[in-house]
Amino acid sequence: MEIRNLRKAVQTLNRKTAKPLVIALSALFIVSMFSATLTQPTQAATTLALHTQGSYILGSNGNVVYLRGVGIAGFAPNLILWGQGQGDAWANQWNYNPTTVMDQTFSALQNQWHVNMIRVFIYPSWWYRDNIAPSQESSSYASSTTPISTKAYLKTLCTEAAKYGIYVNIVPYMLTPSTSSFDKDPYATTNSVGAQGLPMSGWDSAAQRFLQDAGYGNNELGFWNWFWADMATTLKDQPNAIFEAWNEPQPGADNAPITSGYMQYLTTMYNAIRGTGSNHLIMMQWHMGWFPNGYGNDLSWCKQIATAIPTATNLVYTTHLYYYAPT
Repeated sequence: MEIRNLRKAVQTLNRKTAKPLVIALSALFIVSMFSATLTQPTQAATTLALHTQGSYILGSNGNVVYLRGVGIAGFAPNLILWGQGQGDAWANQWNYNPTTVMDQTFSALQNQWHVNMIRVFIYPSWWYRDNIAPSQESSSYASSTTPISTKAYLKTLCTEAAKYGIYVNIVPYMLTPSTSSFDKDPYATTNSVGAQGLPMSGWDSAAQRFLQDAGYGNNELGFWNWFWADMATTLKDQPNAIFEAWNEPQPGADNAPITSGYMQYLTTMYNAIRGTGSNHLIMMQWHMGWFPNGYGNDLSWCKQIATAIPTATNLVYTTHLYYYAPT
């Protein structure tokens, strides 16, 4: 199997030099199971609708698109963007009028960083609740009582990003927020990231309580079917939106196969999105990274997904490259 390796973008953040606060994203994208090794990416001029063809990602004009991206800090609609004073600022969280700071951020990413994709985390519980009041999420924002629509925020984010030739990769990371950042959220968990659980693989008590209150206590697959169908419908007119299944799902050993429960989640996600008529790019991941020093990571899980969804279209496999010195 051949693979396409996208370059790792690394930038050192320094508030004093007024750089936008972003997290460098490194990803290895493997398209439609079999891919060719490609180098020297060139920036896409516009955010045309994407599709896969063999080992390539193409725009609707038939030209190859190489995705070079960074991750934005925070969870939508609580993203940390470039501030009015042309410096990154925590004060820009929960921005009620985010268009200006979005444009400033995207302009810098396009012209100085030369990237054409951002990766944005979301909490599925926030998408379900939609209108999120900062004062009800964090003690630090007691005066910010007006809710912000998660769905409207992401639509605006995609709309503004498209003006700068930037794709928006939307990816869940935890089902509900952590108390370390959002101490007042009604479903906040003391667990962090993977410790909370994974779709169809078991959840902690906070996540279970959310699913129960949402009416999906005994039907988790029903929730994921609703979640991805609703997102695909909400963003149907945003051709630069990309839907990614989950950030770094990896229970068990580094070379363990995809579990049956998580595979159910992946197939449900795919079918829910395609069931709306959406042809947006879908990304899926299993192991959190590829360790070239005896950890046993490989890409055999890609074949598992290809077997489970044999007629998949516009499906991209992704992994994050974490290099460690040989032991």
